Amino acid sequence: MIVIPAIIAAASVLGIPIGVFIGEYLGWRGAFIVMGLFSFAVLVLMFICLPSLPGSTSSHTKAFFVQFKNTKLVLGLLITLFLVLGSSAYIATFNLAIALGAYLGGLLVDNYGLDSILLIAILFIASALLCVFSSKYTKCSAK
Repeated sequence: MIVIPAIIAAASVLGIPIGVFIGEYLGWRGAFIVMGLFSFAVLVLMFICLPSLPGSTSSHTKAFFVQFKNTKLVLGLLITLFLVLGSSAYIATFNLAIALGAYLGGLLVDNYGLDSILLIAILFIASALLCVFSSKYTKCSAK
């Protein structure tokens, strides 16, 4: 059950840099063309590799709602719902932090210059690392 969210997370982490890399060399149109070709290849592989399943003639609404009497099915659907909502909330929060950081970073660079902001960022990172490595709760402390 965790395989699909793990693949989505990996695709999010790997897909963006790969897309940027392709876009740098082929332009933004080239990146879309490569993704279109890749998507078409996946579609062809799906037709080749996935088995054909017989269709069902029953499409009554009553048959749909009867399935909700199965508690295992309802539990599985609820778990999936909470996994998707949880990961979506995490990704949305992460994306909001990135957007806010990019906006504020741009304002600071415009007002104070790149060198000053880089020095401040390095000092913040160094102080955070100093706190982590000097904590009595880490194995890396010098105590």
